[in-house]
Amino acid sequence: SPEDWKKRIDAIEIFERYTRLPWYTIIYNNIYNQDIIKNDGILAKYDLVLFMDVVEHLNKEKGLKMLKKARCWIVST
Repeated sequence: SPEDWKKRIDAIEIFERYTRLPWYTIIYNNIYNQDIIKNDGILAKYDLVLFMDVVEHLNKEKGLKMLKKARCWIVST
């Protein structure tokens, strides 16, 4: 279970209904229902940020700004 892991894996999900997906509780320690653009300061707190299905919804300026907030990142679309 996530509580037994030595690493913390959190998710930020803009759509509230997706935060209730049953496998999220198996994968993530915490699931935050928020808009990452409005709270991008949190990104610097993580060693690695995986952006899944995020950047393709942003214009180039917002996307680059968000990536610069993260120390290390992987993008998947």
